[in-house]
Amino acid sequence: MDYMMHAGLLAHKYLIYSYIAVLFFHLFKLLRADDITAYRKFMLIYNPMLTLPTLGGVLLSGLVMFTAIHFEFNVATSTMIVASIGLVIHEFKRARDLRYTTKEEFDAYKKRAMRYLLTNLALVFVTTFIGVKFS
Repeated sequence: MDYMMHAGLLAHKYLIYSYIAVLFFHLFKLLRADDITAYRKFMLIYNPMLTLPTLGGVLLSGLVMFTAIHFEFNVATSTMIVASIGLVIHEFKRARDLRYTTKEEFDAYKKRAMRYLLTNLALVFVTTFIGVKFS
């Protein structure tokens, strides 16, 4: 049983690393974007292929680990549940904002998307710290 817990935590940890890498890659692409049409086309292909599976993988592995500890609520698990809801809401808002952004509003969108991405990164880092400290 210890081996399965260790393997599950290891998978969860590496999925979190991959989600952080995807967030940094998206931040890089957002900073370099000049044309909204090319950026929107890139995100139409990129978001379903990388962002959603990595975030979904983190959430699924977290749910599996939550069942492995018999749904024990503590500070770490409660924080991770709240943070995962926040991550999903931010991804939805960012994608919705991109859909309805015009060429003239692209600079304002970049600021909002930057705020969403930096908040997501902060959520992941703070949640990871709390998870390590209080588990």
